[in-house]
Order: sequence, then structure tokens, then C-alpha cells
Amino acid sequence: MSLDPYSFCPCGSGKKIKFCCCSDLASDLDRVIKMFAGDQRIACLAQIDKLINEGKDRAAFLAIKTRLHFELEQVEEAKEVVQRFFEKYPDNPIALSQSAILQSIDPEGPDGVDFLQRAFDICEGKIPSDVVDALGSVAQRLLADGKVIAARAHLMITTALNKEDENSRALVTELMSSQQIPMLLRTGLSLYPVPEDAPYRPALEEAVQGANLGLWAATVEKLGYLTNRFPEEPAVWSRLATMQCYLGHHPQAVEALRRFVGLKRVSLEAAVEAEALAQMLDVDSDEPLELRSIVFHVPDVEQLVDRLLSDPQASRLPDGLTPRTVNEDAPPPKVAFEILDRPKLTSMADIELTNIPRIVGELFVFGKQTDRDARAEFILPSIDLESSQMKLCEWLGDLLGSEESQVKVADIPGIMARLELREKFPEDATPDQIDDLRTQSQMTNILECWPHIEMRVLDGKSPAAAASIAPLRKRLLACLLRLEMGLEQIPRKLDSNRLRENLGIPCVETIDPWKKDLTQIPIWQLSHVDILKLSDEQLYQSFQRAVMYGAAHAISQLGREALTRDSLREQLPIDVLHGLLGRWSYSSRESLDHLLKAREAAVDNGRSPAVWIIAELPLRFQRREVDEFEKLVEEIQLRYIDEPGILPRLQQTLMQLGFVSNTDETPEETAEPVLANPTESASEIWTPENSVSSKESDKPGLWVPGDD
Repeated sequence: MSLDPYSFCPCGSGKKIKFCCCSDLASDLDRVIKMFAGDQRIACLAQIDKLINEGKDRAAFLAIKTRLHFELEQVEEAKEVVQRFFEKYPDNPIALSQSAILQSIDPEGPDGVDFLQRAFDICEGKIPSDVVDALGSVAQRLLADGKVIAARAHLMITTALNKEDENSRALVTELMSSQQIPMLLRTGLSLYPVPEDAPYRPALEEAVQGANLGLWAATVEKLGYLTNRFPEEPAVWSRLATMQCYLGHHPQAVEALRRFVGLKRVSLEAAVEAEALAQMLDVDSDEPLELRSIVFHVPDVEQLVDRLLSDPQASRLPDGLTPRTVNEDAPPPKVAFEILDRPKLTSMADIELTNIPRIVGELFVFGKQTDRDARAEFILPSIDLESSQMKLCEWLGDLLGSEESQVKVADIPGIMARLELREKFPEDATPDQIDDLRTQSQMTNILECWPHIEMRVLDGKSPAAAASIAPLRKRLLACLLRLEMGLEQIPRKLDSNRLRENLGIPCVETIDPWKKDLTQIPIWQLSHVDILKLSDEQLYQSFQRAVMYGAAHAISQLGREALTRDSLREQLPIDVLHGLLGRWSYSSRESLDHLLKAREAAVDNGRSPAVWIIAELPLRFQRREVDEFEKLVEEIQLRYIDEPGILPRLQQTLMQLGFVSNTDETPEETAEPVLANPTESASEIWTPENSVSSKESDKPGLWVPGDD
């Protein structure tokens, strides 16, 4: 069947073939498309090359040729074609989007956002599939560059334009709930409300019309004009900052955020949130520590190793560990040790909160090699670097020779690294004892240490000093918010008001749900709500929001309240609630307790407990409870392995724990969502498989094991 002349031209113009660039070459285009559709990639390339050599280098042929090179992973060939395509058709959206893809896959070059924005401007809402493909590639690059808000924005547009793109949908879900990313980067800035009678309201609504279509660069230009007309309006500046975040233009976003923070009519809560985000985006605000490697000459390897093996201030690490400064092909170290700041304890009977040894760094001992002498490599953070190095040299004496070199290995987050306590517990310590002691010591350290850390964002002053300086108050509160969010990632619960009292700054007030619209407050404020005043609907909606963004503190408080309300059983079954509380607990003991209750509740209600049993496996592994681990695996294999989705879910869990390799034999079937009742609609219990809000309801939903 011949190509329909009224089909849209593959050049990306949005015109039909009869009225486009290939109207006089319809038969040639028909032949090329048939080859492409028939997976005759090489023949299709040869045919296009023949046409181009004949001077028929039309946009449609160049677009198809580039796509073929991408599919065949011929990047260099694709670069040549894209350059020719763009030079001849600089306003073609496919040429622009393919240029964006090439930029995005080169980690040393631009991220492709600017090319992509030009393509969106030209398309005017009629987006070709090639441009949608570029969205995903640019989003991955933005994520690799740490531009989380921009990556999420690009992925959200991708899922809106391509409903079948499950990979982007899953990545959005993962980003939104990831504990590896500070919550404020996952949620973005709360948009400042626009008063109904604001004189600038019509102009602002017109300016942001294209934002939902991905026209962020054009929106920024319009908002920039509005900031000149209405320089004191918070709603304009907050939207400008958000659009700059979507583009990944962090310096411009920081400038807009700081202008927003400085406006008189901005509430303290909104200003603190914006300042915290500005600090996260501002490279000049960051205070990373360096992870450094110091290499020493070793005169006698055997003597050094014997000394370390017998000294209680060194703890041997498992064999096979190699510092990242050593190439994969290089010989591994003979032995590796953790170096402690004091002798290790042999029994929990001797332990007190003040005498727990802490790990200063790791020492890797290498034997003599063909091209270099024996050496020891000391890896440690740059906190008290000189002091730690001096103590190591004094401790080991002549067993360590002269220093050969010192290099930076990596940057690590500065403030949180200063607060991290790398304790070394006795061998007889139980997981529960370790959990309790680690929580106590970390909270004590934060209360005593954090107020006295000098910070760049506080003009070099410590929180304790900045608390009495009015111009630094918002920045100090933003630092405190960042601290709370950092602990949310662990998760650890901070008594924020106790810290505030110590600093002499106002405590956090409880939010009255009768006086405030909880759907409009930032996610991080949900843990401050008076839960006893919540209606069932408010509790359910707030809990859903908390789960969607992995807000551990809010999940814990709201979830425990939901357990007491039988009126919520249909929306929030007991097993799902306990499962969620287990997922976001502060200790492995709490997690296990909730997962065991989730299993019992599932059985009591005639549902399979298999997903909760599988969720228990990583905890048993972490706690080194081998017998329990093996019993659980055996129980799943004997009783539940034939249930839909259970085998791949079990294999995925075991693979993550290192028991199963990722081979071609692993089933590609994905685990099915667990619903409150198999007969109910999937929209009633949220899982990441249906995580993007539907048109009928803008409500997020609930996590179940295996979905993160």
C-alpha cells in the first residue's frame, strides 16, 4: 500500500506530506518508510544515502537517517548527520531535538536544554515523537548533573506526552520518594498564592500559559518582563524561580529566590523555604568536605600488618575491598583496616555513650609491585586532616615511611559529614542495641555540635552566633530546615524545638487543621499538624501526600493515627498501614514489628502476606539473622511462589542483596500492585504503577513493598 499523501511528514514540520518538503519525493519517501517499518535498517540507510547524494537532502530523510544511526548506536555518524541537518534546517524541531540528544550524552558539554526549548517553541504544542525522545535523554543528563527539579520537570512532560512511557513514569515516582535526595529538591518551591484582586493577575496568568506545555524559556522571558513591572510581587518572583529551576539554570534560580526572600510581604515560612532551596542550589553556599588519600612508603609490610592485627585501635576489614584510587586491573591490597580514634571495645558491658570508638579512616596496605614499592594508603575525610595524619604517624612510628603523595578522592556533603559519627561497636552488640546507641549519640552530637559549626551561608558565623543577628535569622532558619531534611533521609528524628530553644529562636508551632488548608502547606510541614484534630478525609489526604514524597516523620505520625481509626479501614487497610510504617521506621526493630503486624493483618483479612514477607528479607539480612532469613525464603518458595508477581519480586530482592546475578534468565515480568481487595479498582490504593494522578483525581497514593 502506498504512502498516504495526507499523512503527516516525518520531517517534524507538522504538515502533511502533500504540502510539505517531500511533496515531490513522495515515492522515495514511501520506499524509505517501508524499509524503516520493516526493520531493514542497513538497506534503509543505504537508500537514504543514495537520495542525499543525489541532492535530495530533505529534512524528512535527514531525520530518519539520524534516528537510524541512534538506533544502531552509531553516535559519531549521528553527529555528522545532525550537524548537516541543523545547518540546513536550523528551525526544524527534530534537528533541534536531535542536537539536544547529542549534547545530553556528552557529559563534558551543554545539557541540551536550550536546544530542546527552541524545539518546543517551534512546535507550539504539536510535539513530534523525536522531540519527546529528546526529553527523556535530557532528563537523564540533568539528573546526572544533580539538577533534580529540572530532571523531574522534563520527565513529567515526557509522561504527559507519552502515556506508554513506563520508564519515565517509574523514574518520576522514584525521584519523588527517594531518600537519597533532600525533600525540597523533590517537591520544588511552593508557588506563592496570587490574590484574586491583584492588578497583575491577568498578565501573570497569560505569562505562565505555556509552562504546562514545556515552554519554560519563553515563560521565563515573560516573567522577567513582569518582574520589571511588578518588582515587589512575591507570586511573580516565585514562579520565575520555579521556571529557572525547570530549565536547570541554578544561578538564575538562586537570584530569583533571594529576591523573593527579601520582599516585605513574603511570610516567614515561605521565605525560609525559598532560602533553603537557594542554599541547596547555590554552589557558593555548599561546604563540601574532601575525602582524601594519603599514601605512605612502607619499609616492611609484614611488620606493619602484624602490628595492625594485634592493635585494638585497628579493626580488620573483609578481604576484597579496594580504594577507589586503585584501578580495577591493579593488584588489590594485601589487607585493609578501619583506624579508630581509641581502642575498640570487646563487650557491650563496657560501653557508654561517651566511650564508643569512632572510625577515623581506612588504611589499605599494598605489597611490593613490579613498578612500585610497598605502600599504605590512608583514606579519610578532611576534618582535622593534619591532626589525624599526625596521630597515625605517631601511633605507627617507623612502620610508616615518608609520605609519597596526597590527593582528593571525592567531595562529600560538608555539614552532614561533620555530624556523622562512624561508631565501631563490639562484636556482641545486637542490631537493636546499635540502633539505640547510634540514635542517642547522633542526636546528642547534633544538639552539641551543629550550633557551633561555622557556615559560609551565615557569613562565616555559627548558628549559635547568628541567632542573635537579625539579618541572618532567615538564613539560620533555612539551615535548620536543611538539617531536618537531611535527617529525614537517614531517617532520624530531630527534636527541632529543643535545638531552637538552645539557640534562642522561636519554636515550631503546631498547625491547626481547622484553620489551615493542609493541601496547600509544604510537605515538610505535615509533621507539625495537630493530628488529633484531623478529619478522616484530611488524615487520608495528608498521609497520601506524605507517602508520595517519602516524608518519614509525617508518615510515622499520620500513619499511627490512621491505625486508630476504624473508619479508614476501606481506604487504608491495616496491613498496608503497617507495611508503610515499616518502610519508614527509624530502626530495624520498629520496621520488623510493623512488617510482622502487616503479615498478621493480611492473613486475618484473607489476603496473601507474601509481599510483607519479602519486605522483611532485607531487614533480616541487615541484622545478620541468617536463620530467620532462610526460613522466610523457604516459606515464600513453598507457599507463595506461584502467586502473580511474587517470583520476580523475590528475585529482585535477592538480586539487590547480592544472592542472584542479573542474568538473561531473570523474568521480565514486573510485580503487580497489591490492592486492598483484589476486586477493588486500582485507583483506590495507590502504587507507583498508577502513581501519576489521573484526570478524575489528583490524589497520590500508597507504597507497597517492592515498588521503590
